[in-house]
Amino acid sequence: PAAIKIKGRDVIRVDLAITGFVKTFAFWDNNSERDDEYFLPALFGIGDVNRDGQFKTSADLTRLYFDARSDVGPGKIRAYVEWEFRNDFNLRHAYADWSGEYGGLKAGQYWSNFMDLGALPESNIEPLVSGAAFARQAQVRYTSPTMSDVFFMLSVEDPSSNDVITESTPLRSRPDFIGTMQWNIADTAHIQLGGLWRDIEVRDDELADTSTDGWGLRTAGAWRITPNNKILGGVTYGDGIGRYLLGLDPVSGGYVDESGELRSRKALGGFASYQYKYNPHLRFNMTAGYAEADDDVELPGDQLKSTSYFAANFFYQVSPFLVVSTEYNWGKRENLDGSDLDDHRITLGLQLY
Repeated sequence: PAAIKIKGRDVIRVDLAITGFVKTFAFWDNNSERDDEYFLPALFGIGDVNRDGQFKTSADLTRLYFDARSDVGPGKIRAYVEWEFRNDFNLRHAYADWSGEYGGLKAGQYWSNFMDLGALPESNIEPLVSGAAFARQAQVRYTSPTMSDVFFMLSVEDPSSNDVITESTPLRSRPDFIGTMQWNIADTAHIQLGGLWRDIEVRDDELADTSTDGWGLRTAGAWRITPNNKILGGVTYGDGIGRYLLGLDPVSGGYVDESGELRSRKALGGFASYQYKYNPHLRFNMTAGYAEADDDVELPGDQLKSTSYFAANFFYQVSPFLVVSTEYNWGKRENLDGSDLDDHRITLGLQLY
């Protein structure tokens, strides 16, 4: 309703929204060395551990986006670009979208088709719960029309073999292929099934095998039990799905064994979340998750074995444009040699939009 009406090419009317939000937050960690807004247990212990904790305030997650839409013949088109101010000026989304009688086509950078956005929990900063499928990358995606509350999505997505323990050069010979199907149950619930195939490949003349297949399967969903109670969750399992699964570190996709062969690592993750709305202004969320990768004896002892995650938060809607929130996070990383590191975080946030 607040979009700017402009005239596009051939006098086509375009509705343009220029919007975003300002997000300011402060957090304190009791035992973490990462000066980072994102709470990721898989990255605990990578830097110099500060046992005395740390405090930080930031507005880096402030966002700006442009959203242009128009009706063209029997369909609708949309162009969307979104940035956040984290890491100077970070591009989050940039895509073009067309939808019509025969479904929809999306091209550009967007959330991976391997995710279920409707099943992700609400978080003060970003829903980075261990055990959830989570990735954002360039892709081309087709979405079918809804047929009796069921629809499917097929995508070809940008590949990367940078989640391998090796000094060899990652290759990108083939795209990642992802398919999902969603079933909407009335207006209160949905279930989504997804599958992934990827090619993991590195360049090294001394390797006996420079590539291996990776695959993943997942199920996720949400159920609004009553108007004020909602549960969400999902389970993901696969071989070589390192970079797609939250709770794994950046090199959990595979490794080069002692014989010089490239091997993938199996992984399993799951999460669950509960939301309760006390009234139109106040809501509460509680989330727990877990992810693990296989414990091959050839891997170094300091490699990740598993992570655990827990969060609880309150959001208070002061006005239609102002939200204040507080969140508690706990995370733990365990390595193959049995060593571990955990952290407690308290966050306060204010978002104006």
